[in-house]
Amino acid sequence: MTHHNKLSYSVILAMSMALSACSIFEPAAVASSPQAACSDGHPCGGAVVEEPSNEDTLDLSQYRAHSVPTAFSTPVHFQMLDNYVEQMAIDLSRELVDLSMEYPIAVTSFVQLDSTLDNADSLGNQLAESFITELRKVGLLVNDHKVTGNIAVSPTGDFALSRDPMQLKSAQNIGYVLTGTMVKNNKGMMINARIVGVSSNVVVAATSKLIPNIMLTELQ
Repeated sequence: MTHHNKLSYSVILAMSMALSACSIFEPAAVASSPQAACSDGHPCGGAVVEEPSNEDTLDLSQYRAHSVPTAFSTPVHFQMLDNYVEQMAIDLSRELVDLSMEYPIAVTSFVQLDSTLDNADSLGNQLAESFITELRKVGLLVNDHKVTGNIAVSPTGDFALSRDPMQLKSAQNIGYVLTGTMVKNNKGMMINARIVGVSSNVVVAATSKLIPNIMLTELQ
């Protein structure tokens, strides 16, 4: 084969390959133009395009009508007491970022804001218990002064906590106290929490949060 014939053959081969490539990369044009059907009922040489059936179409109006109500779509307040305490614990921890706390915090019962400041009800005790957990979650050291240091074993259970002063340790490793008051108003109960230095009485952190009446009803 001469040099001229070889060149002509190469050109013809290149054109054939280009035409073949065009037929491969034109499925959209083939699918959109009418073509004769093959023996299986599908267009020859084109992509099979299936129309969506009515069963596959999602009716959003029916979906919304039958959807289950959530805390984001209903006026009902589903937050638990721990959620309020968690927010307050985070607020307190932010104020303690620059404070070097060498000794842990003791948590006491929250009391009614009255002339005695010793009226602690079920809510006040629940707040104290929740704060022990939430303060630890934000990385603060907590001292549980109700731990006796002994385990009292009885037929009804094993106990390590007590409110009897005679059973508690005389020396406690406490540097700060988290305490607070509760004030009732028309909207709910205002909770005022603060962390105070035991020896200095200096308030190093404070926060307030309103617990709405609907939440108080659930706690009773």
